[in-house]
Amino acid sequence: MQPSDSQKSHLNASPQAKTAGLPVERATIGRSLVIKGEISGTEALYVDGRIEGSIDFPDHAVTVGANGTVAASISAREVVVLGKVQGNVQCTDRLEVRSQGSLSGDVLTQRISVEDGAILQGSVEVRAVERKTDRHEPARAAQTLAVAEKSETSERPKAAAAAVGSQSSLPTVHQNASPDIADRARTMIRTGYKPKDAVELVLQETALEYRNDPSVMEKARVDAEDFLLKVSKGLI
Repeated sequence: MQPSDSQKSHLNASPQAKTAGLPVERATIGRSLVIKGEISGTEALYVDGRIEGSIDFPDHAVTVGANGTVAASISAREVVVLGKVQGNVQCTDRLEVRSQGSLSGDVLTQRISVEDGAILQGSVEVRAVERKTDRHEPARAAQTLAVAEKSETSERPKAAAAAVGSQSSLPTVHQNASPDIADRARTMIRTGYKPKDAVELVLQETALEYRNDPSVMEKARVDAEDFLLKVSKGLI
């Protein structure tokens, strides 16, 4: 199958995949297939053949198998590279480059894992995870602010101001902030990350979240080293 450059290929999972007890539907491009053009879909994609053009699966995972060769830009929720990719990659969740994989292109992702032996050439931008804000939070913050301003003439103005700060939805860097490195790392390890990779990614996210605040990052690094030490001793 070899569509023209202008043709879009919308892939559907095979009947075999649906009856094989797989947890999610997945379309597969076999080893002997060569596709040129734009590929998009609403399910997971496994590439074991060759693709030239672009791949757009924004809400699903794209896996480039050990025999896969992709000369295309990739936009997906998650990308796993075991074969060869030449092109820019944009992930709304994470990118994994396995030990036998190679990727040449610019990367934009929220999380990244590169195993020993993998090849990665190009720029990498790791952006902070977007946090959802309660739509009622601004109204509550405004109401609390009004109460605080009214109580400024009272005997406890500092307590009122503290109430405003605790209700505010605006991100603030607190000097004594203490992100739970261990809990975040455990969560990532449960999804398949190695302990060292998980800790490094958590430290990157913490640096972005707390704007590289020295006091926060110093404690985060100490907590990270303590966590890895416990892992090495089998305590976690």
